[in-house]
Amino acid sequence: MNISIQDVLTRLSPTYPNLLIGISVYVMIICSLINMFLQKKPDTRISFLCTAVIILCLVDKVAVGPMLYASGLEVFLLRIPMFVAPLITAGMTRWDASRPWGIVGGLIGGAYLFSRWFFEMRGA
Repeated sequence: MNISIQDVLTRLSPTYPNLLIGISVYVMIICSLINMFLQKKPDTRISFLCTAVIILCLVDKVAVGPMLYASGLEVFLLRIPMFVAPLITAGMTRWDASRPWGIVGGLIGGAYLFSRWFFEMRGA
């Protein structure tokens, strides 16, 4: 399986596979970054969960298709932490300014998980 840099850059564009999915992935990344940077005291658990969401979003954007089948269980298991981890960080944080970003990121992650399941994986 040969994957070129051009394929990776194409998959990282906000319009891949369609505009709504591409933008929602980047909104989840931005919400996780804001949630991580609004912590007044560094917390390793929150930083780890936010970083995991960012990495999983990028893996889902790049690897689903050439390396992972879009209808496989592993892709569904890849998307579950994108929904759950921001909600966990919103519940764990002590700083009120970062809590809404975790909730918004979790809700967008849940909508992303459900929509990708409904339109791509339901019949598999």
